[in-house]
Amino acid sequence: MAELDEPPLAGAPPGPAPAAASLLPRLARTLVTELSWAVVLVQLLGTMLWSSHELDMAGQTRDFATYYQSWYLIAHLHLLPRNTLQGGYLFIRNDAELILYLIAPLYWLFPDHPLGLLWLQDLAAVGVTATCLATVSEWLPWRLTDPARQQAIAGACRLLVVVLVVANPWVYWSISFDVHMEIFGACFGMLALRAALRERRSTLLWALLTALCGTSSVGFLAGVGLAATAVLLWRRRHLLRPSWRTALSSWRPTLSSWRPALSTCWPLALSIGAVVWLAVIAAANATVGAPVGGYAYLTGQASLSDPDVFIHPAVAAVLLGILEHPATAYHVFAEHGWNLWAAISPGGAIGVLGPGLLLVAPTLLANNLLNTEVFSYPGFQSFCVYGAVALGSVGAIAALLRRRRLWVLGSLLAVATLANAAAWCEDWIRTTGPQWIHLTPPTPGILRVFASLIKPGDEVVASQGFVGLFAGHQQVYSFSGPEILPVRAKYIWFVLSPDEGLETASSSTTLEAIDDATRLPGVETLAANLDGIWVYLWEPPAGASAVSLGEPGDPYPIWMDPGSGGVAVTSGPGTRWGVESDGRAGDLFTADFQLSPGSYLATIDLRSDGPVIPEVWDLGTGRLLASDRQGVRAPHGEVVRLGFTVSAPPPPPPHPDGSGLWRYQPIVGGSGANVEVQLWNPGTSAEAWWAAVAPAPAPGARR
Repeated sequence: MAELDEPPLAGAPPGPAPAAASLLPRLARTLVTELSWAVVLVQLLGTMLWSSHELDMAGQTRDFATYYQSWYLIAHLHLLPRNTLQGGYLFIRNDAELILYLIAPLYWLFPDHPLGLLWLQDLAAVGVTATCLATVSEWLPWRLTDPARQQAIAGACRLLVVVLVVANPWVYWSISFDVHMEIFGACFGMLALRAALRERRSTLLWALLTALCGTSSVGFLAGVGLAATAVLLWRRRHLLRPSWRTALSSWRPTLSSWRPALSTCWPLALSIGAVVWLAVIAAANATVGAPVGGYAYLTGQASLSDPDVFIHPAVAAVLLGILEHPATAYHVFAEHGWNLWAAISPGGAIGVLGPGLLLVAPTLLANNLLNTEVFSYPGFQSFCVYGAVALGSVGAIAALLRRRRLWVLGSLLAVATLANAAAWCEDWIRTTGPQWIHLTPPTPGILRVFASLIKPGDEVVASQGFVGLFAGHQQVYSFSGPEILPVRAKYIWFVLSPDEGLETASSSTTLEAIDDATRLPGVETLAANLDGIWVYLWEPPAGASAVSLGEPGDPYPIWMDPGSGGVAVTSGPGTRWGVESDGRAGDLFTADFQLSPGSYLATIDLRSDGPVIPEVWDLGTGRLLASDRQGVRAPHGEVVRLGFTVSAPPPPPPHPDGSGLWRYQPIVGGSGANVEVQLWNPGTSAEAWWAAVAPAPAPGARR
């Protein structure tokens, strides 16, 4: 990579121009140049069309809503917006992603504002491809006066770098997963690298923009400074050698003897500035949106596995922990081996064998030292790696091709790199849609109809799989699991679905939340299971300050799942919705729950003239967990309780997803079981209003 950055010496006379340049080299240069940029343009148009399709399918989740809400509010001059989707803290504390303030005025340029934000991200993503192509074109200028072999290398490397970036499937996974500032940071960081290699003053501008894109981009900026310094030192090694000898041979080296080397190492200021800025962000506790708690194991603090502990260790403490416990850090890093390989392999892994390693090392270390796969799996968090590794791979291949004794090796590596990129693309590009779009028609249209009815001042609670569609409000909340949400508007909309969209809450938890919404006093049901969507409008009574949804032990809406011997009762107030017997023998209802290992208590509110039998089954093993075989007779109503224990084998060892060398390590889910609560009715008159499952109280505790 470094040797390619040796431009002709200043003042050197140009090579003799031929009297009549050959037509074939001119045509080849024009064709390759136009073809390369045409591929970049096609990538831009393709990503913009894909973003339009994804928006039409309402596939934007909580991450999109987080950024769009703040983009919307800043554009409307709410300069200190709160991130209501993740706790209500100020957005500037999300990850110090101040770049959103600079692009906020662009909100008004797009008639379709959500699409505008997606298209800006597409421009940034394709900007990485364009910057890589421009950088290679400057490394290897295509002069018609050069030998044919040198011209062939220049043309081949242009095409190679474009293919390596455009064919990388993780590029499209990244832009398909909502909006993230890491993609903007990757574009600005690559522009900073290009400007630094050309020793332009614009380096400072691009570096500043990179630093405003969050902590992940700040780490990439540190790599930019290291890589640019290494390249400039190599480029000037012949000029620096005399000054180094003078400085090292003197007992008292003067500043003037070191000045040439110091002036060459100016990009190190970018790395130093990045580290300082990162420390400032951490000290200001502006990393609330980043998974920095995943480094807690290095500082001896609480485990990340405790969901009630939120730890933000200092940068110095993490670095000191790596030095004190290198074996522990290496063990965690090695566990992400497949994800590390997946990040660098599509761009040609040889790109990390030179200065490219300095470029991507901060990002790869930051992502793979986390005690979780949440940032190491392929996606936006490693976006800066994809273009950087491709650039390094092309540099290494070009360096080999320029040497007569090594050009065969360079040719073989080029072919192998292309074949490897094609394998990654063929294996994973077709999975982009199924991976990120989980809504089925006509659900997106239904959601848009209700979104158009919500007034700007209303509060919205929506399932996280499509909450992005409702993000243009000051009070919008994502239902991602059991929640206690504040009441801050005159009207509150609940738009929930247990299955539509990329959901993180279990189906049973969402159904419990739907039942909670149904039972709110005075709530208006606007849609009940309309293609899997439930919509409620609620005017909170005076004094209401919070609403609980899907908390453990909340009622399950058994009226949604009447059994073979029951019919749903959905008339009257929601508090009395349930099921009643239809005179036939069979289950009055079935209620399914996804539970982790532990002890639980199932409760059923029922009335029966004859004996009915409550049961709890493990659907995975077909094992009966609890039952009252004698039957329950409750002519005046009774709350029946059954205790049971869920045991599940430990989760299987992580298994990479994919085939051969073209695989990655997905996020490992927790172990648990699917449990079903049933009420068997032999045919007597009976009715039930709700069922619930909650962790069993500790011995001696009051119920």
